[in-house]
Amino acid sequence: MYGSLVSGQSDNGTDVCFIAESLPVGTDDFEHWNLPMQRVKPETVGQFTGWKPRKCSELYEGDIIGFDDWAFTERQRKKMKHHIGVIKWSDEYGNFRIHCNGDGIYEGNDVADPQLLGNIYDNPELVKE
Repeated sequence: MYGSLVSGQSDNGTDVCFIAESLPVGTDDFEHWNLPMQRVKPETVGQFTGWKPRKCSELYEGDIIGFDDWAFTERQRKKMKHHIGVIKWSDEYGNFRIHCNGDGIYEGNDVADPQLLGNIYDNPELVKE
């Protein structure tokens, strides 16, 4: 589901989070919004990275992707390695990075034709511990 994260408290004081398709202007009282909303666990909500590769429509924080090293020559192509990594935000660098267990950390422009394999919430088995 895509949209904006809306959080607040229910009438009984418990924290609630929803994804709303679009946000109305000028109101903080989301209980009276007449919008399609889906209740979500906030820890499963991923931020859009801004990356729109050819083989994926959009990539989000928490997505698991497969990709190959960049190769400019035939010799490099023969040595290319396939990687699987998780997209995570880096406070240190102020951008999204791809964390590959045992293979290092890559920036988005360092990967060739990433393919979306799943995400850490629905497909945790895709990532080695």
